[in-house]
Amino acid sequence: IQFGVPDSVIFIEDASNNTQENAINSKRILDSLQLPPPYLLITSAFHLPRAQITFKNAGIPNDGFPCNYTDGMDSFSWDDLIPTPVGLLGWNLYLKELAGYAYYK
Repeated sequence: IQFGVPDSVIFIEDASNNTQENAINSKRILDSLQLPPPYLLITSAFHLPRAQITFKNAGIPNDGFPCNYTDGMDSFSWDDLIPTPVGLLGWNLYLKELAGYAYYK
């Protein structure tokens, strides 16, 4: 709306708890509105590969648009090979995306 998109063409699916439920619920909305593809799928760059497969498997052909990229990497240092507590805390997200990607592919 802030960028001039009328609220009459914005449809929100807010009943899902995960990506698969979101795809299924979105499919119902798209079918009820009889909106033809292609559809634009916008999600974080990290999540996009799995989300695209999940939506495709739900019958929603989509073009992905990644957002929320991580900041660029600094120059390499040998210290980068030593795990940090913050880095280890992010592994659960990585493993979830990897497992989901393998499952839905």
